[in-house]
Amino acid sequence: MSRGHIGIEMLILMLMFSFVVDIIELILDFLGVGVVINIGIDVAVGYVFWLWYKILGVKFTKGPLISYISGFILDLIPFIDSFAWTVEVLGVYFTTKGRFVKNSVIKK
Repeated sequence: MSRGHIGIEMLILMLMFSFVVDIIELILDFLGVGVVINIGIDVAVGYVFWLWYKILGVKFTKGPLISYISGFILDLIPFIDSFAWTVEVLGVYFTTKGRFVKNSVIKK
């Protein structure tokens, strides 16, 4: 795997993690405690994903940065945050995947 590229195996792992977090947050929202607890969860998960992307070498240029920030902001809004982390992971994946494909085609 090259730097700045999220492989399919890593995408699956990130999607599983984000899906579990989204389900937990949805359950907490329905229990009525999500409004308070989910903010702490979102900050922690946001940091985990930022660190995960940095380790993978993802550069936060326009596309990935917009996907990351919009997912994080959506996740802070109760009940709208359903599956926002999963959508954010897909958004960053597709924006980095597109840049990776474009760069690899140009280099050949």
